[in-house]
Amino acid sequence: MPSVFLSYSRDDLSLIEQLEARLKTHSGISIWRDQEKIYGGQKWPKVKVLGEAIADQDVVLLAWSKHSAASHFVEFEWTTAIALKKTIIPCLLDSTTLPPSLAAINAISVDDLPQIVTALTGAGLVEDKGRRMEVVSKLGQITTTKPNEVLEAARSLFDQRGWVVQGNVNQAETINIHYHSDSSKPSNGAARRRYLKGRLLLIEGNDELTSAAGVSVTLLQTADSVVTGPEGLFTLSLPDACQPGIKVELSVGKDGWVIFSPLAGEITVPALKTDLVKVRLVRKGSTKLLSDESVKKLIQDMVGKSKEQEMALEVRTRDALPVQWEETMQNLKTAKKALEDMK
Repeated sequence: MPSVFLSYSRDDLSLIEQLEARLKTHSGISIWRDQEKIYGGQKWPKVKVLGEAIADQDVVLLAWSKHSAASHFVEFEWTTAIALKKTIIPCLLDSTTLPPSLAAINAISVDDLPQIVTALTGAGLVEDKGRRMEVVSKLGQITTTKPNEVLEAARSLFDQRGWVVQGNVNQAETINIHYHSDSSKPSNGAARRRYLKGRLLLIEGNDELTSAAGVSVTLLQTADSVVTGPEGLFTLSLPDACQPGIKVELSVGKDGWVIFSPLAGEITVPALKTDLVKVRLVRKGSTKLLSDESVKKLIQDMVGKSKEQEMALEVRTRDALPVQWEETMQNLKTAKKALEDMK
């Protein structure tokens, strides 16, 4: 009988209670759900205990929604589950896109109970006692109780140990999660993959900046998209051609908002992989879009396009009328020389 850690946002509690009740009708499934036992209000006084709770269960059922995508608590839980090599089964409560780290996993709609049950009871169970001890020990080093700081501290600890989502594959019936290990390091001089890390911010009234969570960000050079985390953070994989100093272009998908800076979403790839680029959005129609810099950029683009059109017309004319074109150009040169001789 698999034991299931149910990860969810409390904003979805009514749906979660219904899901839990339906799952409990199946005798082969045991559900573990936090009910004020670990989370104390909005703080995390028992980080290590939560890590142990996740480690004690066989499978993590991730109830995913727009609320989950914006929750520090939920992100901490699935990040810890990955570090523990736990099987993760995303259960979709709405149409919110999964984060990049979980995008390769086959998600199941909350309405498809038979498939959820099949996934939970048929998932391959992974037990790594050494990893469990190491992860729980690392979580015990976190002393802060602020949600965002706990999440960042956990990420940092996991990254230091190389527990990131890429590399070796741990495959269950409906799950494919990639884990990083030393064997995944580039060999034969192959270059390490580069990433563009950034933060998406909204310019609200009185120029107040707020994090834009749950917003899609797309790298136009590759068409790859990710969804920003609770703090508006995102990470995009860069192609080999995009080395430091090269310009790339981003687009965002948030109704009623457009990129204010950098202009046109053009970003220069930073020299340091740890550098965080900031992308600021304003509401469509904002007077900020008429700033001197924005207008200058618009004029430069128009001039550039005009020059391109002029050159294209010249090429088309030359190709269509090659003989007449050469004669015309020769006549112009003769006339220019005559004018110079007259001076």
